[in-house]
Amino acid sequence: MFLIWALSVFAALSVIWDLCSRRSPANGFPKVPGDWPLVGHSLFYFGGFGGPSFHRSLFEKYPKAQAVNVRVFGDDVVFILGYDSVKWALSKTGSVLNNLFYERVEELFGRTSFIVTRDVALHKRLKGLGMQAISKDVLHSSFPKINCTARFMIATLATGHPVRINECAKRYTHLGIVQFFFGHRDNDVSMMQAHFGNFITYANGLPDLFLPIWMKGPFAKALNAKAAIITTILGIIEDRRECNDIGFDGLAKMLAATNPEGEVLSDLEIAENVVLLVFGGTDTTAAALSSSVHFYRYVMDPADRIALDEEIQNSNESIDILSLPLLDSFAKELLRMRPPVTDTARFVCKKDATLLQQSLPEGSRVFIGMAQLGYDPAEFPNPDNFMLRRFLDQDKTSKYFPFGSGMRQCPGMILGRLELKVFLYQLIRNFRVDATNIRSVEGHRPFSYIDPCVRIFARG
Repeated sequence: MFLIWALSVFAALSVIWDLCSRRSPANGFPKVPGDWPLVGHSLFYFGGFGGPSFHRSLFEKYPKAQAVNVRVFGDDVVFILGYDSVKWALSKTGSVLNNLFYERVEELFGRTSFIVTRDVALHKRLKGLGMQAISKDVLHSSFPKINCTARFMIATLATGHPVRINECAKRYTHLGIVQFFFGHRDNDVSMMQAHFGNFITYANGLPDLFLPIWMKGPFAKALNAKAAIITTILGIIEDRRECNDIGFDGLAKMLAATNPEGEVLSDLEIAENVVLLVFGGTDTTAAALSSSVHFYRYVMDPADRIALDEEIQNSNESIDILSLPLLDSFAKELLRMRPPVTDTARFVCKKDATLLQQSLPEGSRVFIGMAQLGYDPAEFPNPDNFMLRRFLDQDKTSKYFPFGSGMRQCPGMILGRLELKVFLYQLIRNFRVDATNIRSVEGHRPFSYIDPCVRIFARG
């Protein structure tokens, strides 16, 4: 009885505090009505209306607004919606907008990782040197292994029984990224592949923001998993140096990277950023792969599916598959309709700013929505229709940001595109995908995806 009374008093005081603490927005953007006490619009954002639906509902309700004011877990947040405002916000990360990662997320990602650091000069050095690893020559050299991996992984699903795609997609994307960075030596690949479970544990630790370390919850386990992965990468680096066998792969490129100032990456900086690239690339690309199979089997017009099949069957199996017109247009249309990353992390204005003649005072919280941009009917007529040839005549990929933009643009986007296209190519060329009467499953957090249930058969 006492517990019920105490909870009731706490809830009443929380509601009163919440109502009294609300302020009118200090900017000229509209305020979205209907927020609940304390949680605000959080239930809509994280719940059944979350993901792309939440972004699009705001975009359609306020078509002329470049941003709106919402409340997420007690925070007054400026939710960036329109193309011009999104482009402005992405270009201002670092100079005007600082990311607001939770302390534990920063610890897991690593404070010397390019995604966490707020130091613009350090970020420029880390990303500039790290991007030298993700080059076309390394992509070309790793293509045969990634191509074989895709075919092998899909073959494990070709049983004729109903199967879902996402778990297999994660294993494929994880191994593909590992082959890209460590492919020079098979033993290095095996050692990193053995950490697949640790990467899952690492990812599972991100939502744990509260449990004390001594309780050995997901966050504590994630720290141990990351430490094990870092130790392995540092050991690989040391062994390559001792054997004078640096080789040629993504890791070798990072070790040799230098900039005009003569700066290089430390071994720990390399290890932390490789962990982040493997983690981020695994789940985001796997989400896109799962969605791609759903759209291919359940959404595409049958005539378009036949046309895509014919293009792939009549092509030569080489790196040139990346430039197949219909396959390329399919990938772009997929990322328009179902981008794995629907918004950015939270940001805060570190100084007064002006967004399209509206004031954003210092301290303003900002979310940058991106999923809604692909549904702008002014740029993409019939946005609810999956149109295979939409990007053949006019490439409008600059009108949406599936890989972000500016300072926080995804550094692994060309590798992600390669893995997506290679998986689709192998699936369509060497296998047949049949529908089932089992519904696809949707997910929104941490990445947006549709996981279909299909039957896969080997061709001929």
